[in-house]
Amino acid sequence: MYNSSELEMARQAVTEQLKLDDPKSSNKKTFIQQHQEEIFNKLELLYTTYTTKEKNHEFAFIAASLPLISGIIHVGSTIQDYEEATEWIQQPENMPNADPSSALSALTFIYLVGQGIQYTKDHANQEKQKIWNNMKELVDRILGHL
Repeated sequence: MYNSSELEMARQAVTEQLKLDDPKSSNKKTFIQQHQEEIFNKLELLYTTYTTKEKNHEFAFIAASLPLISGIIHVGSTIQDYEEATEWIQQPENMPNADPSSALSALTFIYLVGQGIQYTKDHANQEKQKIWNNMKELVDRILGHL
């Protein structure tokens, strides 16, 4: 399970640094808000595909999801926001020894799974809620200790 500082860092990376989302904004849709359904559907598809057919499904799911997450970051943020986010992630109080692109991808992944959990609570059937809860448990185990 993520601790509150990891969740806060994920929120900061996505909303304040990369500026991919702003749940508080009601006047302008962010990249994630504009593409939320497609992003969530793709993550669900990757999860169900890799957890049913791969022996090492946890790592297969994460590996298959990282290009999607990277694409979201690079298409959804400006070059300036991305460069500032890489500088931010390297600050001593954040993750100075981590590869900035990998760290931002991991934090964005954590953020998206949290948003997916919230979205399915409000908009999805129990089957999809179970998929997202399982996905969260998997991501907790693999990415929860950055």
